[in-house]
Amino acid sequence: GTGPIVPSHIYVSEYLGGSGRTDIWQVNVNSSSYPIAITLIMPNWTSSSNPDFDLYLYNPSGSLVAYSTGTTRQEYIGYTPTATGNYRIYVRSYTGLGNYFFDLSSANATSLTLIQDQDKVANNGEENIGAMSSEEKVLPTIKITNIQKGQFSFIFNLLEDEKINLSIYDRSGRMIKNMIDF
Repeated sequence: GTGPIVPSHIYVSEYLGGSGRTDIWQVNVNSSSYPIAITLIMPNWTSSSNPDFDLYLYNPSGSLVAYSTGTTRQEYIGYTPTATGNYRIYVRSYTGLGNYFFDLSSANATSLTLIQDQDKVANNGEENIGAMSSEEKVLPTIKITNIQKGQFSFIFNLLEDEKINLSIYDRSGRMIKNMIDF
């Protein structure tokens, strides 16, 4: 006979160039029949802080639904989706730099796309390796609920008086606005 029906798997590998850097991956989950399972491994891991990468999963409405912030060589998230749509996976360097890879298992895992790579920042269509400094801070995803005719408002608090860069993406992951030194 045939074996059980299982969700697809996809393997990806990338690099984070320093503390505070974040890669954002997007996967379209088209069924809530299967859990989303992510196993992240840091092959260059030598101690609890060298490197220490964390893993976060956001649902299509922008809410954090699962995370793993341990200090071991491997991080794991398992989450049963309650809605279909584009989920975002954040891989963030808490400390250190290096390679990482992860295995993603979910319905339609083959649609995984890297939508933010802080070590390859687009500038007039060209990639600049290392264009972001490790001191740049990544703000958490902000859920915007009051959108009317292309206008919206949101509030976030900074820990100190400083300028920020703000990028706004549509649901497909396409950048629609980039404000620098805002």
